[in-house]
Amino acid sequence: MNPSPPNPRRRRRPPGIDPGPRPLREVIEGAVERLGPHHGGRSPRVLALAEVVSHWEEIAGPGLAPHVRPLKLEGSTLVVAADHSARATQVRLLGAELIGRLRQATGEAGEEVVVDEVRVVVRPPS
Repeated sequence: MNPSPPNPRRRRRPPGIDPGPRPLREVIEGAVERLGPHHGGRSPRVLALAEVVSHWEEIAGPGLAPHVRPLKLEGSTLVVAADHSARATQVRLLGAELIGRLRQATGEAGEEVVVDEVRVVVRPPS
């Protein structure tokens, strides 16, 4: 049996001690910092989105979070992707409640994210 050639896209971890799991916000902030100031740096919008992502299960709830994910912040509008049109309808109906939960979750973390509207797009899982 011939071994398969190495995949050039696959990255390997550098040898060393594995730090184990890290908070999602920390991972996102680290990635943004590595991009540098020309790609967003530590802008307030990027940090606000990191805050939303890190609290998403708390905001959306365990039943909705696996089916809807935050994509971006456009001004004070949070754009989320739902995996089905029925979930998109559910998010639209819960919009005001989700905004309240978002403000509460991010405010308790010390950095309230200002969102006045939730916009939903449907993107089935690939």
